[in-house]
Amino acid sequence: MGENNRTIGVIAGGGPFPMLVAEAAKKGGMRVIVVAHLDETDSDISKKADDTVWIKLGQLGQLIKALKRRGVTEVLMAGTITKKRMFENIRPDFRGLTVMSKLAFFHDDDILRAVTRELAREGISVMQSTQFLPELVAPEGCLTTRCPTQTEEDDIRFGW
Repeated sequence: MGENNRTIGVIAGGGPFPMLVAEAAKKGGMRVIVVAHLDETDSDISKKADDTVWIKLGQLGQLIKALKRRGVTEVLMAGTITKKRMFENIRPDFRGLTVMSKLAFFHDDDILRAVTRELAREGISVMQSTQFLPELVAPEGCLTTRCPTQTEEDDIRFGW
């Protein structure tokens, strides 16, 4: 275990990103607890974690119980959830249904914010998914040989 004995939770979706995050956190000395989604997360994630719990999409109550039982107070979300599964194959538990019933819209951002709020109510904070992989984030500033003109900067600010 790492010198700081910090435990990090990874709420894992699909794709390679959850594996990269778990591996980087372990290299950073963290104890890594993964909550993985059946039919989404690569089964090899278990090889990168100290402990892995498998849940169905929408089982927010199970997710929270798994994290709390393992002493997790900080999590990050990594990976994708297939849109088709999100709306056709979801099997929410009571906690998941409760959160879903409060949503006016089922946009990705609304769902993630609602889950983040629910985790915060339980004393679990959500950190940036790139926390342990800063090399994946582009540095600030102009990344090309020509920087934007003032007009282009204005357009960028307006678009943002």
